[in-house]
Amino acid sequence: GGGEGLPPRYDDTLVKTRSYECSNCCSLLKTKKLYCNTDCQREFELRSADDNGRSLRARTLKQSGYKCSNCDIKVAGSQGLISKANKHVESTLAPSASLADYKAAYTSYFKSSPDFKVARLAPFVRLHKEKMRIQRGSLLHADHILAVRFGGGCAGLDNMQSLCAFCHKNKSAAEAAEAARRRRMGGAPQPP
Repeated sequence: GGGEGLPPRYDDTLVKTRSYECSNCCSLLKTKKLYCNTDCQREFELRSADDNGRSLRARTLKQSGYKCSNCDIKVAGSQGLISKANKHVESTLAPSASLADYKAAYTSYFKSSPDFKVARLAPFVRLHKEKMRIQRGSLLHADHILAVRFGGGCAGLDNMQSLCAFCHKNKSAAEAAEAARRRRMGGAPQPP
């Protein structure tokens, strides 16, 4: 055998029929290769890698300077909101504090901020259970500028932006409302 648990394009039966597809763009290939060219390989790796700096998400956040593209709040990085919150909470709680204590301390930190952009992020704080720190993806998201539902799913880094959780939630809600409105009117979804 060979091919158990692998995607069908790697199955021996497809090898025998000489039906191969590029892993990225699905174009037909004449030889048993994973990609039709190096650009497809790079694009596939960019979209499927973990957050080691090669993924689309990691590159988007780094390109933005770890700031929200909409409200300009610096969420991550050495001088970002998450770093400041971690330092504050760790200086006020004992290492033996419970997850609930850490969650309450982080929520209090965000809610008590005089900056409304910081305060409005309080409901989005999620903690890493073992590290008792804010999870990286809970407050800053990589967002498709042109949403996937409107045809933006195949674009690369040029269609990506960083949004804080609050701005991302609002943008996604507006896009969903526009898509629903278009469906009711019988038209194709268009960006808001």
